Amino acid sequence: MTSDGLGNVFPSISGDGRSVAYVRRGQTKPYDIYLWRRGEGQSVRVTHGNHSSSQPDLSADGRWLAFTSAASDLVDRDQNHRSDVFLWRTDSEVEGVRRLTHGWSASENATVSSSGRFVAFLWTGRLEAGKYGSYGAYLLDRQTGSTRLVSLASRRVRSAEVSDNGHHVVYWLASGAAPLSRALIWDRNTGNSTMVAADKPWTPYRPRVSSDGSHVVYDGGDPDPVYPVDVYLWDRIN
Repeated sequence: MTSDGLGNVFPSISGDGRSVAYVRRGQTKPYDIYLWRRGEGQSVRVTHGNHSSSQPDLSADGRWLAFTSAASDLVDRDQNHRSDVFLWRTDSEVEGVRRLTHGWSASENATVSSSGRFVAFLWTGRLEAGKYGSYGAYLLDRQTGSTRLVSLASRRVRSAEVSDNGHHVVYWLASGAAPLSRALIWDRNTGNSTMVAADKPWTPYRPRVSSDGSHVVYDGGDPDPVYPVDVYLWDRIN
């Protein structure tokens, strides 16, 4: 797919396999995000900023691309001097890149639902000048304009992923005050978080959620002395 020798990394693929977003690393920074579509001759450059862009995430149908960028010239009046979360509609020549976050601390690691309505991301906590929030995972509803704190603890959240239908967010709490990391799934309808594999003695890492939020896959530490890490599937319903 890419063979330019410039170093192309961090791919994200649409559910139908027709689109792939990735970061192109040239000889010098800044790094930019490109979009490849099946049947087209070459990739399209999504960003061309004064600082690097990274962490692309395509929606299931390939229409929406969420990403992180520290560039201040992707949109007008970007003056917070922090990395922000952006969204681009890939099938529109009219709609440009839009900035979704603009806090006084960095936001990053965005994932987008299939419809593009919901975007989950990590925020370091300073929402505006002089005001601090909780460092953790957030869910932005683009239809209502609301941003909700998803994670239930103040410990560092390492990742957050919204389900394709936008009803659930799975997030990963790193080790901190507690002896083990935790993987949890948050329900948008109830506002509650449920611990994944709460009855297991080992630690879940890097959780990923299914399209409908019914299943979570993760790797976890295992008492097995020969193979200390295995992959597990958690069923929210059964």
